[in-house]
Amino acid sequence: MLLTAALVPSLSSCGSNNAALAGLTEKTAQIRDLENYRSFSGTINPVDYRNVYPDVGGVKVRELLVEAGDEVHAGDVLIELNPEPIQQQIDQQEAQLAASGRSASLSVQQAQSQYNNYKYNLDNNLDSQMLGAQQAIDSAFAQLVNAQRAFNNEVGLNNQGFGTSLMAAMQSVDSSYQGVRSAQLGLEEAQAGKSINSEASAQLALDSAWQSYNQAVANYNAAKIKEENSLTGLYDSLVTAQFNYLNTIDNYNAAANSSRQQLNNYALQVESARASADQTASQITLNNLYKQIGYCTITAPMDGVVTSLPVKVGDSVTQATLLATVTSFDTMKVDIKINEYDIGGVTTGSPVSITLDATGKTYEGTIASISRVAEVQNGVSYFTSEVEFPGDEEARSGMSAEVKLVLMSIPDVVAVPSAAVQTEADGTSYVLVPGEGREGPQHRTVLTGETDGTYIQIVSGLEAGETYYETAAGMYPQMNVEVSGPGDGGGRGNGPDGNGPDGDEP
Repeated sequence: MLLTAALVPSLSSCGSNNAALAGLTEKTAQIRDLENYRSFSGTINPVDYRNVYPDVGGVKVRELLVEAGDEVHAGDVLIELNPEPIQQQIDQQEAQLAASGRSASLSVQQAQSQYNNYKYNLDNNLDSQMLGAQQAIDSAFAQLVNAQRAFNNEVGLNNQGFGTSLMAAMQSVDSSYQGVRSAQLGLEEAQAGKSINSEASAQLALDSAWQSYNQAVANYNAAKIKEENSLTGLYDSLVTAQFNYLNTIDNYNAAANSSRQQLNNYALQVESARASADQTASQITLNNLYKQIGYCTITAPMDGVVTSLPVKVGDSVTQATLLATVTSFDTMKVDIKINEYDIGGVTTGSPVSITLDATGKTYEGTIASISRVAEVQNGVSYFTSEVEFPGDEEARSGMSAEVKLVLMSIPDVVAVPSAAVQTEADGTSYVLVPGEGREGPQHRTVLTGETDGTYIQIVSGLEAGETYYETAAGMYPQMNVEVSGPGDGGGRGNGPDGNGPDGDEP
């Protein structure tokens, strides 16, 4: 670049004033703390607060034991509710339980007594119904024995024979009679549990035997019409006795079934009386009322300050009524939004500083939480974050605050203004430093590190206390420039290698 002498004098011939004349300012490299941070504004609020609601409704506020602004500890009584309506319910429930308990106990005793008495009579053959049925069997059996004996005697005395059809009918009656007796025995064994056959199967067998017997008797009656003699009358009596005897047995079985059913009914009455005597549900209701009495004393859920007390004495409350708010100011928070370009490296626990606008006091805090889902505003994604810090008497809810989030911090490093560092054509960085003797400013290669936007770290190439040059705004230093001078017609430069005499000054 060709500059005129009026704009840029020779850097190599101006001595100690060369730098100033070239628009350069001497500076001294210093030790600095480099810091890069972002600021956010917000209002502070307590992290922890509890709204207090009653666990009981339908009662009134009887007494307020605190005022808004009072400090309380967990378990301190805040409010007393009037328990009288609940106590009235308790008194009524207790009276009902006592009365129903006595009545239910008497019912159980009566039902149990009926069951025990009836079962005792059955077990000891004292039941009148069963006794009558057994006596009827005994009488019918005696009549059957007498009829059988009379018939057998007559058969032995009478030599007259019977016809073939009548004999067959008589044998069928005898055989079917034995079948009924056998089936009856099978039913009794089934009822007593001594047979593998069920009671239902035994009853079906007995019904079938009865049908066979009735049919045999009918066949006999038809056959005897053809042959009447003295034996038929006796045999008629025998058949009648058999029929009566079998009927008495059948009646006994019916009486036994009726007795078992009655015993079961008495047992059910006992269970029903016991179920009616069960007062579990009523006792649960009473226990809940006892708990509600305890709920009438409202206590603080945690240590803190009563920040809200919206009720007064005499107010009716429900379980949705807000009674008080207890707030802990031990830990405060500020909600901030961090954009996506600054979120890298910021994690839960990252340190921040919080400065209150009203007092100027600064607190040390941390990032307590970071949303994993961004909010997009004007094309930029922001992540909601919550900052927490220890509170004190000066940190009041609703105050404005500035949060400082440090993204980079390096203490005690050699640093120069960023504008003092230039770049060579090969990409290396350099600063201008004074040359030797009468030489002008020289390039010195440096290795740079972090920057806070104003200053840049010099890792190597320049030490603290060394001099460097800072360019004036809008100018760029040029080395070995061509200039025009008053010599012998425009010589190149003013040093020993120029055309002019050595030491020629403009």
